[in-house]
Amino acid sequence: MDIQKELQKGIALHRQGELDSAAVIYDAILQSSADHPNALHLGALIQQQQGNSQTAIEMIHRALRNAPYSGLMHYDLGIIYRETEQLELAIKSFQTAIQLDPQQPNAIEMLGKTLIESCRYQDAITFFSGLLKQRPHDAELYFQLGIAQNRLGDLAEAELSIKKSLQLCPGNNQRFNELGAVLWSQKKLTQAADAFGLAVKRDPENASAWSNLGAVLHELNQLPKAFIMLKQAVKLAPKFAGAHFNLANLHRDFGNFDEAVLHYQQAITHSPENVEFRINYVTALNNLGKFDESARQCREIIKIDPEYGPAYYALFTFNAEHVTDEEVQKLDELLHRSEIPDSDKLKAYFGLGKRYEKLKQYDKAFSCFEIANRLDERHGKFDHGKLIDLVDSTIESFQQHYHSLSQFNGSSSRQPIFILGMPRSGSTLVDQILTSHSQVGGAGEFAGIRTLLKYFLNYPDSTSGNSPEYPQSIKNLTEQKLQEMSQEYLRLLVETAGDAKFITDKMPNNAFHVGLIQLLFPNATIIYTGRNPLDICLSCFFQNFTAYHNFSFDLRSTGKFYREHARLISFWRELLPGRMQIIEYEKLVTNQEAETRRLVEKICGLPWEQECLQFHQNKRAVNTASLWQVRQPMYQQSVSKWKKYARHLDPLLEELGMQDSSAA
Repeated sequence: MDIQKELQKGIALHRQGELDSAAVIYDAILQSSADHPNALHLGALIQQQQGNSQTAIEMIHRALRNAPYSGLMHYDLGIIYRETEQLELAIKSFQTAIQLDPQQPNAIEMLGKTLIESCRYQDAITFFSGLLKQRPHDAELYFQLGIAQNRLGDLAEAELSIKKSLQLCPGNNQRFNELGAVLWSQKKLTQAADAFGLAVKRDPENASAWSNLGAVLHELNQLPKAFIMLKQAVKLAPKFAGAHFNLANLHRDFGNFDEAVLHYQQAITHSPENVEFRINYVTALNNLGKFDESARQCREIIKIDPEYGPAYYALFTFNAEHVTDEEVQKLDELLHRSEIPDSDKLKAYFGLGKRYEKLKQYDKAFSCFEIANRLDERHGKFDHGKLIDLVDSTIESFQQHYHSLSQFNGSSSRQPIFILGMPRSGSTLVDQILTSHSQVGGAGEFAGIRTLLKYFLNYPDSTSGNSPEYPQSIKNLTEQKLQEMSQEYLRLLVETAGDAKFITDKMPNNAFHVGLIQLLFPNATIIYTGRNPLDICLSCFFQNFTAYHNFSFDLRSTGKFYREHARLISFWRELLPGRMQIIEYEKLVTNQEAETRRLVEKICGLPWEQECLQFHQNKRAVNTASLWQVRQPMYQQSVSKWKKYARHLDPLLEELGMQDSSAA
């Protein structure tokens, strides 16, 4: 047999994709010469292509016994190890290949990439930095260096490296996508959007870039544009889990929870092990009141990652009565693991507190809630002095300017129904009752008033210059500005909730802006939800708020916040007598029909509809801390709940001046 001639035949067939025919020739050579290194090497590549990775590895090792200095064989062995996720062995093979052939670019590139894939980011940075001293104009090396720096969290350096790679080779479209990701991580959202925009312009088939662009536009609150980008990503790559996830998040924030659920399901179908996809799906299910499916998903997450605190929190919060003793034990074990981050532990403690409360083990429940609050990074961050200054300034500004401003005409619209008060005071319940009415839509906790403050009245978090900040800036209001503000508010309200005859805005924090609301909408309904202050404060303390509410992580701070809130509400009632309609939680739950009729007919001027008594059957999504409660028929268990925890409430009682708690 002319082995060399037969080998060339086999290689030709191999290149044409006729793998079985090539394998027959390689096998024939090996029958003649059992350890022929080239036949073993090439036969191994066919075995790998046919899915027989272990056989391929064994054959290359046999080949290397007779050709130990073949850099190409070590390189191919590294490729097989990498494809089978044996990354450390792949790294050693690529290193050997480079030692034997320092000019082999493929081995150099694959070594760097594999170092990144194995999370050896610092080693990758050292490797690429060393090579760049020899090859300072190599765009690919700069790009890979940037990827490693990005993964290590050195974002500023990653940005510089990727920009350098683009300077050297501006035609590489994928690098714009990676640059966008680095800019996005630095919260340079506009620049990130520009980079992703270039990526999709240069490569319109790049679904990843479309998805990233849509997600950044979502963060920039450019929602209609974000929809276009994300729908394009899904169209280009129907099995792209990340694009479905981003589109689901956008639908969720737009209030389209049914659509959100469909895309979360697609994301999970194509990436079933991703716990972030599943936990967002759980949130959407809870918003829709689908608690059984939510519990099933939580348990799937725990199977995937038994240490994932948010899954326990959701399971124990919304399905506390159906949690098993085994799940309680697992959670307890998790909480005693020192390596579990505080952010996961606090969610677990909140969940466990809900469980003990359902079991009427109130001391244990309180202990869990107390630990959870202490673990939150916002604990101790409440600035009582700043709140006092805000309330003082609001009272002073409206005392001085309200009567002259009230001569102006705001909007005559009655479309908004403002539901405001302390968090956990029953506002979601009132909202759910009203939105069960056929003439009432709901905008949820709508940020419309805050948007007006930011763009028209120099709210303290804006950067509009040196003009007076709100509330002092109300002195600059004119009739034209009031009308512009009210029209913008109504535009945003309809954009969010649709054009119903009436739309609820149940942002509790609007209680700080009642005077402004009156100037903007003198004919609108304003409902204030009241509740026993001890029950409000305790419920805030027991709630894992995801944002704001820094006061709620300590009972004494919660009491201080309530005091200032009550002081401002007392001022509004003095300034605007009879303007706020009061709904007391205790009366509503103990005398449901009479109070509901008063709310619907007398306060809102609506014709009576029986559905308002069946608010728990309202299919509308709920996106507040009370989403579980309002899916239940009216119940009274939360009335005077503070009494079950009275022995723990001394700091709160002192702040509220209720040391004699029997007077509460």
